[in-house]
Amino acid sequence: MNRIRKALTVVHSSNESNIPELKFGGGATLFPAEYADDVDFYLRQLERRSLLDSDFLSRHKTVDGRMRQILVDWLVHVQVRLKQTNETFSLSVNILDRSLFALLGINKTNLQLLGVTCIFIAAKFEEMVMPNVADFVYVAANMFKKEHIMRMEPQVKLLKKLILNSFKIHQKFPAPSGSEPQRGGQADALTTRPHWQ
Repeated sequence: MNRIRKALTVVHSSNESNIPELKFGGGATLFPAEYADDVDFYLRQLERRSLLDSDFLSRHKTVDGRMRQILVDWLVHVQVRLKQTNETFSLSVNILDRSLFALLGINKTNLQLLGVTCIFIAAKFEEMVMPNVADFVYVAANMFKKEHIMRMEPQVKLLKKLILNSFKIHQKFPAPSGSEPQRGGQADALTTRPHWQ
């Protein structure tokens, strides 16, 4: 994979077509070459400032790392089934972790509801075409109703706002390195997206 990234560092340079030279940033992001390093530096700094402690689940009595892993694996299934972007998945896991950090009293029964609500909220931010709430209920094998997601959504949004205010960080968290969207003039016309996108 590193060979692919190195090979694609300089994607295109053409004086005749008037398309600016594009370059990969730290992840798979394409920027005009002169801005790539600055944008990459900014996103990495933002990511460092917004990280949760790695042991944030140790405060929970009902949710442990194994349960979170099972839930995240299931969210991958939801993402694939609903044909959502990697950015939606990354943001949903970020919202999930921040919700788990704040919701110490969540029980196993509501954990999947929390997960599907997080990916529902993330889809509102990232998807061009928003799936219907009924799609999320269907993917969850009708374990809960549409109304359950709609009732949980304001709670998660409020938690996100409270967490953001307590950390004094930006509204939009950076995507994990390697999953940022491609940027730059006509990048999609010039390249095929790497397989990890």
